[in-house]
Amino acid sequence: MAVTKWYTLHVFSQKEETVKNKLLDRFKNNKKDDEIKEVYIPKRIEYEIDSKGKQREKEKVLFPGYIYINMKLTDENWHLVKQTEGVTGFIGGSGRPTPLKRGEIEKLKESLEDKPADIVSTWKEGDSVIIKNGSFTAYDGKVKTVKDNSVVVVIEFFDRPTEVELDFIDIEKV
Repeated sequence: MAVTKWYTLHVFSQKEETVKNKLLDRFKNNKKDDEIKEVYIPKRIEYEIDSKGKQREKEKVLFPGYIYINMKLTDENWHLVKQTEGVTGFIGGSGRPTPLKRGEIEKLKESLEDKPADIVSTWKEGDSVIIKNGSFTAYDGKVKTVKDNSVVVVIEFFDRPTEVELDFIDIEKV
């Protein structure tokens, strides 16, 4: 296989996966599979917790509107990519795209493998909630603060406002 290099493509935002599939299909249909090595979309897993405390896994594109392609850059391949629906152009260079530095994509992939998934909450300050788990089960309260992986809820305990820190999954919207 000829020498391939990584290039950055600007594409329609929220169409990254569609453009990736179209690029792979175009190279295959033009019998140029050996000139494209990979199309990469950096993504990350997030866990979203809704107001009922249910957790959903969701993939998030890290750089909306950009994808990376590892290919042999020839005039024919350049035109094949540029004429793919959803591609707005290559990034870098005047006239010809500039390849990324050696190892940049590998470093990006490694950094994403090492990171744990993010937990994203739909909770907002002032939300009325009921506690589902723990020592204060069945207490009503209001969300005072939303943190990275928890919330502070104010409840009435012995006729006084008391702050309790809880995990997202320990509360449910009233």
